[in-house]
Amino acid sequence: MSEKDIAITVVMAVYNPPIDWFKELLESLAMQDFSDVEWLIIDDASDKISISELTDLIKDCTAFQEKKIPFKIWRNNKNIGSDQTYRKLMAFAEGEYIAFCDQDDIWEENKLSRLYEEIVKHKGVLAYADMSVIDSKGVQIKESYHDKRKIFGHISGEERTAELLTRNCAPGCNILVKKEVIRQYKNIPQGTYWDHWLNIIASTQGKIIFIPEKLMRYRIHGTNQTGRFNNIFDKNDYYKYRLKPLYDRMIEMKKREIHFLNEEKVYRFIKARYNKNLYDMWKYRSCGKVDAYFEIFLILLPKCIIKKVFKWIKK
Repeated sequence: MSEKDIAITVVMAVYNPPIDWFKELLESLAMQDFSDVEWLIIDDASDKISISELTDLIKDCTAFQEKKIPFKIWRNNKNIGSDQTYRKLMAFAEGEYIAFCDQDDIWEENKLSRLYEEIVKHKGVLAYADMSVIDSKGVQIKESYHDKRKIFGHISGEERTAELLTRNCAPGCNILVKKEVIRQYKNIPQGTYWDHWLNIIASTQGKIIFIPEKLMRYRIHGTNQTGRFNNIFDKNDYYKYRLKPLYDRMIEMKKREIHFLNEEKVYRFIKARYNKNLYDMWKYRSCGKVDAYFEIFLILLPKCIIKKVFKWIKK
Protein backbone atom coordinates (compact mmCIF):
# COMPACT_ATOMS: atom_id res chain seq x y z
CA MET A 1 0.00 0.00 0.00
CA SER A 2 1.48 3.38 -1.00
CA GLU A 3 1.77 6.36 1.34
CA LYS A 4 -1.24 8.00 -0.34
CA ASP A 5 -3.46 4.97 0.02
CA ILE A 6 -6.01 4.86 2.83
CA ALA A 7 -6.75 1.57 4.55
CA ILE A 8 -10.17 2.45 6.01
CA THR A 9 -12.74 5.13 5.32
CA VAL A 10 -15.22 5.57 8.16
CA VAL A 11 -18.55 6.93 6.93
CA MET A 12 -21.28 8.45 9.08
CA ALA A 13 -24.77 9.68 8.18
CA VAL A 14 -26.16 12.01 10.85
CA TYR A 15 -29.53 13.64 11.42
CA ASN A 16 -30.23 15.87 14.42
CA PRO A 17 -27.74 13.96 16.59
CA PRO A 18 -28.23 14.24 20.38
CA ILE A 19 -25.29 16.43 21.38
CA ASP A 20 -24.15 14.52 24.49
CA TRP A 21 -24.24 11.15 22.70
CA PHE A 22 -22.52 12.63 19.66
CA LYS A 23 -19.68 13.96 21.82
CA GLU A 24 -19.23 10.55 23.46
CA LEU A 25 -19.09 8.95 20.04
CA LEU A 26 -16.52 11.45 18.74
CA GLU A 27 -14.22 10.83 21.70
CA SER A 28 -14.38 7.08 21.12
CA LEU A 29 -13.68 7.50 17.40
CA ALA A 30 -10.70 9.70 18.09
CA MET A 31 -9.25 7.16 20.52
CA GLN A 32 -9.05 4.38 17.92
CA ASP A 33 -5.66 2.67 17.87
CA PHE A 34 -5.83 2.38 14.07
CA SER A 35 -4.47 5.49 12.35
CA ASP A 36 -4.58 4.77 8.61
CA VAL A 37 -8.08 6.16 8.29
CA GLU A 38 -10.22 9.00 6.94
CA TRP A 39 -13.60 10.13 8.31
CA LEU A 40 -16.47 11.20 6.04
CA ILE A 41 -19.69 12.63 7.43
CA ILE A 42 -22.89 13.72 5.71
CA ASP A 43 -25.59 15.57 7.60
CA ASP A 44 -28.95 14.57 6.12
CA ALA A 45 -30.45 18.08 6.24
CA SER A 46 -30.86 18.30 10.02
CA ASP A 47 -33.34 20.95 11.13
CA LYS A 48 -32.18 21.24 14.76
CA ILE A 49 -28.45 21.77 14.25
CA SER A 50 -26.42 23.57 11.58
CA ILE A 51 -23.50 22.20 9.60
CA SER A 52 -21.20 24.75 11.25
CA GLU A 53 -22.30 23.60 14.71
CA LEU A 54 -21.62 19.98 13.79
CA THR A 55 -18.20 20.93 12.41
CA ASP A 56 -17.39 22.82 15.60
CA LEU A 57 -18.31 19.81 17.72
CA ILE A 58 -15.78 17.72 15.82
CA LYS A 59 -13.09 20.40 15.96
CA ASP A 60 -13.70 20.87 19.69
CA CYS A 61 -13.05 17.17 20.33
CA THR A 62 -9.65 17.26 22.04
CA ALA A 63 -8.50 13.90 20.77
CA PHE A 64 -9.38 14.81 17.18
CA GLN A 65 -7.25 17.95 17.54
CA GLU A 66 -4.31 16.17 19.14
CA LYS A 67 -4.20 13.34 16.60
CA LYS A 68 -4.97 15.62 13.63
CA ILE A 69 -7.51 13.14 12.34
CA PRO A 70 -8.56 14.01 8.77
CA PHE A 71 -12.30 14.42 8.25
CA LYS A 72 -14.70 15.90 5.71
CA ILE A 73 -18.29 16.91 6.34
CA TRP A 74 -21.11 17.76 3.92
CA ARG A 75 -24.80 18.52 4.19
CA ASN A 76 -27.58 17.21 1.96
CA ASN A 77 -29.77 19.90 0.42
CA LYS A 78 -32.81 17.95 1.52
CA ASN A 79 -33.50 14.94 3.73
CA ILE A 80 -33.03 11.79 1.64
CA GLY A 81 -32.81 9.10 4.33
CA SER A 82 -29.99 6.85 5.49
CA ASP A 83 -30.11 4.47 2.50
CA GLN A 84 -29.33 7.17 -0.05
CA THR A 85 -26.97 9.06 2.26
CA TYR A 86 -24.82 5.99 2.86
CA ARG A 87 -24.74 5.31 -0.88
CA LYS A 88 -23.33 8.81 -1.38
CA LEU A 89 -20.77 8.27 1.36
CA MET A 90 -19.62 4.96 -0.10
CA ALA A 91 -19.10 6.65 -3.47
CA PHE A 92 -16.87 9.28 -1.86
CA ALA A 93 -14.82 6.81 0.19
CA GLU A 94 -11.20 6.34 -0.89
CA GLY A 95 -10.18 3.61 1.55
CA GLU A 96 -9.64 -0.02 0.59
CA TYR A 97 -12.23 -0.88 3.26
CA ILE A 98 -15.28 1.01 4.50
CA ALA A 99 -16.56 1.10 8.09
CA PHE A 100 -19.96 2.52 9.05
CA CYS A 101 -20.82 4.56 12.10
CA ASP A 102 -24.09 5.51 13.81
CA GLN A 103 -24.38 8.86 15.56
CA ASP A 104 -25.15 7.57 19.04
CA ASP A 105 -22.96 4.53 19.78
CA ILE A 106 -19.58 4.23 21.50
CA TRP A 107 -16.63 2.40 19.94
CA GLU A 108 -14.02 0.46 21.86
CA GLU A 109 -10.54 1.73 21.03
CA ASN A 110 -9.52 -1.44 19.16
CA LYS A 111 -12.64 -1.75 17.02
CA LEU A 112 -11.09 -0.78 13.69
CA SER A 113 -7.79 -2.53 14.30
CA ARG A 114 -9.44 -5.84 15.19
CA LEU A 115 -11.87 -5.76 12.25
CA TYR A 116 -9.04 -4.87 9.87
CA GLU A 117 -6.72 -7.53 11.31
CA GLU A 118 -9.32 -10.30 10.89
CA ILE A 119 -10.60 -9.32 7.45
CA VAL A 120 -7.05 -9.20 6.07
CA LYS A 121 -5.90 -12.34 7.89
CA HIS A 122 -8.83 -14.45 6.63
CA LYS A 123 -9.12 -12.75 3.23
CA GLY A 124 -12.72 -11.80 3.87
CA VAL A 125 -15.00 -9.31 2.15
CA LEU A 126 -16.98 -8.30 5.25
CA ALA A 127 -16.22 -8.52 8.96
CA TYR A 128 -18.35 -7.72 11.99
CA ALA A 129 -18.16 -8.29 15.73
CA ASP A 130 -20.29 -8.70 18.79
CA MET A 131 -21.32 -5.64 20.79
CA SER A 132 -22.42 -4.85 24.29
CA VAL A 133 -25.76 -3.05 24.61
CA ILE A 134 -26.29 0.17 26.59
CA ASP A 135 -29.36 2.26 27.38
CA SER A 136 -29.94 5.98 26.82
CA LYS A 137 -27.87 6.76 29.93
CA GLY A 138 -24.92 4.66 28.86
CA VAL A 139 -25.63 1.87 31.34
CA GLN A 140 -24.96 -1.65 30.05
CA ILE A 141 -28.17 -3.65 29.77
CA LYS A 142 -26.79 -6.62 27.85
CA GLU A 143 -23.27 -7.98 27.75
CA SER A 144 -23.81 -9.34 24.24
CA TYR A 145 -25.91 -8.04 21.35
CA HIS A 146 -26.06 -11.52 19.88
CA ASP A 147 -27.34 -12.94 23.15
CA LYS A 148 -30.07 -10.29 23.00
CA ARG A 149 -31.05 -11.46 19.51
CA LYS A 150 -30.48 -15.19 19.76
CA ILE A 151 -33.04 -15.85 17.05
CA PHE A 152 -30.63 -14.23 14.58
CA GLY A 153 -27.41 -15.65 15.97
CA HIS A 154 -24.40 -14.87 13.81
CA ILE A 155 -23.46 -15.94 10.31
CA SER A 156 -19.90 -16.40 9.07
CA GLY A 157 -17.96 -18.26 6.41
CA GLU A 158 -18.41 -18.64 2.68
CA GLU A 159 -21.57 -19.24 0.63
CA ARG A 160 -23.95 -18.03 3.33
CA THR A 161 -26.24 -15.99 1.06
CA ALA A 162 -29.27 -18.24 1.55
CA GLU A 163 -29.25 -17.57 5.29
CA LEU A 164 -28.51 -13.86 4.96
CA LEU A 165 -31.53 -13.40 2.69
CA THR A 166 -33.73 -13.84 5.77
CA ARG A 167 -31.43 -12.86 8.65
CA ASN A 168 -29.89 -9.42 9.11
CA CYS A 169 -27.39 -10.39 11.79
CA ALA A 170 -24.70 -7.75 11.09
CA PRO A 171 -25.91 -4.19 11.77
CA GLY A 172 -24.30 -1.58 9.54
CA CYS A 173 -22.77 0.30 12.46
CA ASN A 174 -20.61 -2.72 13.22
CA ILE A 175 -19.23 -3.86 9.88
CA LEU A 176 -16.08 -3.40 7.84
CA VAL A 177 -16.50 -4.18 4.14
CA LYS A 178 -14.14 -4.30 1.20
CA LYS A 179 -14.84 -1.30 -1.01
CA GLU A 180 -15.02 -3.40 -4.19
CA VAL A 181 -18.21 -5.01 -2.81
CA ILE A 182 -20.18 -1.79 -3.30
CA ARG A 183 -19.94 -2.05 -7.07
CA GLN A 184 -22.87 -4.49 -6.78
CA TYR A 185 -24.62 -2.34 -4.16
CA LYS A 186 -27.60 -0.73 -5.89
CA ASN A 187 -31.34 -1.10 -6.36
CA ILE A 188 -32.15 -1.84 -2.73
CA PRO A 189 -35.39 -3.86 -2.69
CA GLN A 190 -38.39 -2.18 -1.09
CA GLY A 191 -38.60 -2.86 2.65
CA THR A 192 -34.96 -3.98 2.98
CA TYR A 193 -32.52 -2.05 5.16
CA TRP A 194 -29.35 -0.79 3.44
CA ASP A 195 -27.06 -2.77 5.73
CA HIS A 196 -28.99 -6.01 5.18
CA TRP A 197 -28.68 -5.62 1.42
CA LEU A 198 -24.95 -4.89 1.75
CA ASN A 199 -24.49 -8.07 3.82
CA ILE A 200 -26.29 -10.13 1.18
CA ILE A 201 -24.25 -8.69 -1.69
CA ALA A 202 -21.00 -9.21 0.23
CA SER A 203 -21.86 -12.86 0.90
CA THR A 204 -22.08 -13.54 -2.85
CA GLN A 205 -18.51 -12.28 -3.32
CA GLY A 206 -16.51 -13.94 -0.58
CA LYS A 207 -16.08 -14.81 3.08
CA ILE A 208 -18.06 -13.24 5.94
CA ILE A 209 -16.14 -13.04 9.22
CA PHE A 210 -17.62 -12.83 12.72
CA ILE A 211 -15.51 -11.75 15.72
CA PRO A 212 -16.99 -12.74 19.10
CA GLU A 213 -15.30 -9.82 20.89
CA LYS A 214 -17.43 -6.85 21.96
CA LEU A 215 -15.90 -4.03 19.93
CA MET A 216 -18.52 -1.34 20.50
CA ARG A 217 -21.36 -0.29 22.78
CA TYR A 218 -24.66 -0.25 20.89
CA ARG A 219 -27.12 2.25 22.32
CA ILE A 220 -30.78 1.28 22.56
CA HIS A 221 -33.22 4.17 22.89
CA GLY A 222 -36.76 5.13 21.96
CA THR A 223 -36.08 6.09 18.34
CA ASN A 224 -33.91 3.17 17.25
CA GLN A 225 -35.44 0.07 18.78
CA THR A 226 -35.86 -2.19 15.83
CA GLY A 227 -36.47 -5.88 16.00
CA ARG A 228 -37.69 -8.79 14.00
CA PHE A 229 -41.33 -8.18 15.03
CA ASN A 230 -41.14 -4.53 16.02
CA ASN A 231 -43.86 -3.33 13.62
CA ILE A 232 -45.78 -6.61 13.41
CA PHE A 233 -49.04 -7.12 15.30
CA ASP A 234 -51.04 -9.54 13.17
CA LYS A 235 -50.91 -11.84 10.13
CA ASN A 236 -51.28 -9.03 7.61
CA ASP A 237 -48.35 -7.14 9.15
CA TYR A 238 -46.21 -10.24 9.01
CA TYR A 239 -46.78 -10.72 5.29
CA LYS A 240 -46.36 -7.02 4.56
CA TYR A 241 -43.21 -6.35 6.60
CA ARG A 242 -41.50 -9.76 6.60
CA LEU A 243 -42.48 -11.83 3.60
CA LYS A 244 -43.10 -9.15 0.95
CA PRO A 245 -39.59 -7.64 1.41
CA LEU A 246 -38.10 -11.15 1.38
CA TYR A 247 -39.91 -11.91 -1.88
CA ASP A 248 -38.70 -8.59 -3.34
CA ARG A 249 -35.11 -9.45 -2.40
CA MET A 250 -35.48 -12.73 -4.25
CA ILE A 251 -36.83 -10.97 -7.36
CA GLU A 252 -34.00 -8.43 -7.31
CA MET A 253 -31.38 -11.16 -7.04
CA LYS A 254 -32.93 -12.99 -10.00
CA LYS A 255 -33.09 -9.83 -12.12
CA ARG A 256 -29.41 -9.15 -11.57
CA GLU A 257 -28.46 -12.79 -12.09
CA ILE A 258 -26.68 -12.99 -8.77
CA HIS A 259 -26.17 -16.66 -8.06
CA PHE A 260 -25.48 -18.56 -4.85
CA LEU A 261 -25.46 -22.05 -3.39
CA ASN A 262 -28.84 -23.90 -3.55
CA GLU A 263 -30.52 -20.80 -4.98
CA GLU A 264 -33.30 -22.64 -6.84
CA LYS A 265 -34.32 -24.59 -3.77
CA VAL A 266 -34.19 -21.44 -1.62
CA TYR A 267 -36.25 -19.47 -4.14
CA ARG A 268 -38.91 -22.19 -4.20
CA PHE A 269 -39.07 -22.02 -0.41
CA ILE A 270 -39.38 -18.21 -0.41
CA LYS A 271 -42.09 -18.31 -3.08
CA ALA A 272 -44.03 -20.94 -1.12
CA ARG A 273 -43.87 -18.82 2.04
CA TYR A 274 -45.04 -15.72 0.21
CA ASN A 275 -47.90 -17.56 -1.53
CA LYS A 276 -48.88 -19.53 1.61
CA ASN A 277 -48.28 -22.79 -0.20
CA LEU A 278 -48.28 -25.31 2.66
CA TYR A 279 -47.18 -28.24 0.52
CA ASP A 280 -44.01 -26.54 -0.78
CA MET A 281 -43.30 -24.90 2.57
CA TRP A 282 -43.14 -28.38 4.07
CA LYS A 283 -41.26 -29.84 1.08
CA TYR A 284 -38.49 -27.23 1.23
CA ARG A 285 -38.48 -26.73 5.00
CA SER A 286 -34.79 -27.69 5.19
CA CYS A 287 -34.07 -24.18 3.87
CA GLY A 288 -35.38 -22.75 7.13
CA LYS A 289 -37.11 -25.08 9.54
CA VAL A 290 -37.94 -22.48 12.19
CA ASP A 291 -39.49 -20.16 9.60
CA ALA A 292 -41.39 -23.02 7.95
CA TYR A 293 -42.88 -24.31 11.20
CA PHE A 294 -43.75 -20.82 12.42
CA GLU A 295 -45.46 -19.80 9.18
CA ILE A 296 -47.42 -23.03 8.86
CA PHE A 297 -48.58 -22.37 12.41
CA LEU A 298 -49.37 -18.78 11.32
CA ILE A 299 -51.61 -19.95 8.46
CA LEU A 300 -53.51 -22.57 10.43
CA LEU A 301 -54.29 -20.68 13.64
CA PRO A 302 -57.02 -18.01 13.94
CA LYS A 303 -56.13 -14.31 13.86
CA CYS A 304 -57.00 -13.72 17.50
CA ILE A 305 -54.45 -16.33 18.63
CA ILE A 306 -51.75 -14.99 16.30
CA LYS A 307 -52.13 -11.48 17.74
CA LYS A 308 -51.46 -12.88 21.19
CA VAL A 309 -48.44 -14.78 19.89
CA PHE A 310 -46.86 -11.62 18.45
CA LYS A 311 -47.60 -9.74 21.66
CA TRP A 312 -45.87 -12.48 23.65
CA ILE A 313 -42.83 -12.57 21.30
CA LYS A 314 -42.21 -8.84 21.75
CA LYS A 315 -42.18 -8.95 25.55
